[in-house]
Amino acid sequence: MRKITSLLTLLLLMVSGVMFAQSTENTQKLEVTTDKNNPKYYQITSVRTTGGTYLKYNGDEAAPTRVANAEAAELDGYWYLMQGSSENTYKIYSVSGTALTHDFRFTAEGSEWYIKTNQYRTGAYTISKTENVASGSNCIDAHNYDGGIGWWNSTSGDNEGTAWTFEKIENGIANAIQTLTNKVNKENLINQ
Repeated sequence: MRKITSLLTLLLLMVSGVMFAQSTENTQKLEVTTDKNNPKYYQITSVRTTGGTYLKYNGDEAAPTRVANAEAAELDGYWYLMQGSSENTYKIYSVSGTALTHDFRFTAEGSEWYIKTNQYRTGAYTISKTENVASGSNCIDAHNYDGGIGWWNSTSGDNEGTAWTFEKIENGIANAIQTLTNKVNKENLINQ
């Protein structure tokens, strides 16, 4: 009887260890940039399999869209996060240094976003303008009919549209991006 109890205890510990590992893996926090001169870049992609996937910045007065691959996104496919006014909120910055607003424009201040673990897709996040991602159509959605983005309720039917992954870009690439961005900014200043 003692051996059976020991085996059951060991089995329960193993199962709870696996469950703990799964829950911590799926709730991993994204790394925020603390210094705009040294951003920690991500590529943000939709888990949707039809159409384009990489989120692309199209200029301060144009909404972001999705494109089929990283080459099509070019530099405008890189993003960084800065902490919002609470530990639950973030600001999403384009490679140009302007932040995404709730009306899909880009300004110096931007808007605060809730980036939460997506409840339908492992390893994905939901990006919402409200803390309760299930309230109304407040989550950024990747349209299933074109390369655009819009709003959807993350609990309504077509859940994959509101599931986004954040792929961290390694330092070497991030440094190359920053060098190119600095060069472009310098050339723009010279040409003005």
